[in-house]
Amino acid sequence: MYGLQVNQLERDIENGFELSHREYRLLRLVAAGRATMSCSCEPDLYIDGRCFCDQFAVHRLTSAALIQPARSGDLHDVVPAQLTPSGWACLHNDVQTYLPPAA
Repeated sequence: MYGLQVNQLERDIENGFELSHREYRLLRLVAAGRATMSCSCEPDLYIDGRCFCDQFAVHRLTSAALIQPARSGDLHDVVPAQLTPSGWACLHNDVQTYLPPAA
């Protein structure tokens, strides 16, 4: 069932589906360099060294290829997190949505 939810998220993102505010916030934190993640198929995300409690959101973002480890590591190593090109695109679209129009 989890695979169906991830596939649905991928289709929704391709069709212009809006991510939740929490998911956008995670993308901004990763972009700011404040996130690390464990190397595993179901990674844990750490913000400022503390474990992020909504692991479902983290798993959705990694499965949709919006965030990834910045470098490879052994199983369960904690490495810096980074946005993928798709993650940057989602974040860029979000930023443009909230910027006021140019005067």
